[in-house]
Amino acid sequence: MQSAAFFDIDGTLYRDSLMMEHFKKLLKYEVIDENLWHSHVKQTYENWKKRRADYDEYMLELAEIYIDALKGLERSKMEFVTDQVIKLQGDKVYAYTRERILWHQKQNHLIFFISGSPDYLVKRMAKKYGITDSVGTKYLIDEHDRYTGKVIRMWDAKSKNFAILNFVDKHGIDLTTS
Repeated sequence: MQSAAFFDIDGTLYRDSLMMEHFKKLLKYEVIDENLWHSHVKQTYENWKKRRADYDEYMLELAEIYIDALKGLERSKMEFVTDQVIKLQGDKVYAYTRERILWHQKQNHLIFFISGSPDYLVKRMAKKYGITDSVGTKYLIDEHDRYTGKVIRMWDAKSKNFAILNFVDKHGIDLTTS
């Protein structure tokens, strides 16, 4: 049995939200319509920044817009944007969390990322930091390699606990030493 460490990404390792960064890059590269930001999310974002709205409210609204905006987009056409998010934002992490990851690696512990961010971003972040395995919100693809607008969420504690139990079974982890 092995010891392991489990990390969230958004707000725990990464200093913001990978999904938010991806959304911004999709706007910048004109993959999705900039009006989605101005007509929907911007006001909630401003309210959150001024502490007049809850972060979860802002993120849930963003997630709904993001999921809908991806519907019908080809996965292969988003690879560049996804890579840019990790290349440009992947080092903007909390020093303490980064140091804890390094400590666990030196102890030969297995390390896992479990995040509500899209799985394609979580996997790239896991690769960047040499993580054993990862899971994020899964964005489903149709037979034409296009996003369907359906997701398997990894946002809540119940989903994340289920992911931990899957990793325990898959990797032979002793939770009492993890």
